[in-house]
Amino acid sequence: MSHSPSEAPASSSHTIKQSKRFGLAQAKRLKTPADFKSVYSSKQWGGSKHFTFNVLANENSDSNVLGVTVSKKVSKRAVDRNHLKRVMREFYRLRQSELKGVSLVLTAKPSSRLASSNERLQSLDELWSKVLKWQRWHQAQLSKKTGLCKSAEKIAK
Repeated sequence: MSHSPSEAPASSSHTIKQSKRFGLAQAKRLKTPADFKSVYSSKQWGGSKHFTFNVLANENSDSNVLGVTVSKKVSKRAVDRNHLKRVMREFYRLRQSELKGVSLVLTAKPSSRLASSNERLQSLDELWSKVLKWQRWHQAQLSKKTGLCKSAEKIAK
């Protein structure tokens, strides 16, 4: 049974629409080496058994951006590295609403290649709780800073 040429594009365009709808938008990703470098230079980081994160607060924006890195130390095979990147991006995509104004870089450790799916998810959950803890700490620092500025203004008057 053969398909008419008009059927093929409809099904492939449906797939493209689905991936755009459920994927992580390009505007929400770190792309250039300079973007990654700025997050790394913040020196705000944490880790779990199979993953690490670096984070930078975006003071001027409430939107979040994500960068994902999986080096060749993790796996020489691109298909394995890309699979890990997809897992990490999907994990983030489902939880991104919990963050506000953050540039985040997730990095896979070499141990993540040999870990089972459940171990990876547990490690990502542990990592996520540390990211949220960092966000609470950062918010507290900002409120202290603004509180000090307001009290200094009152004293100056």
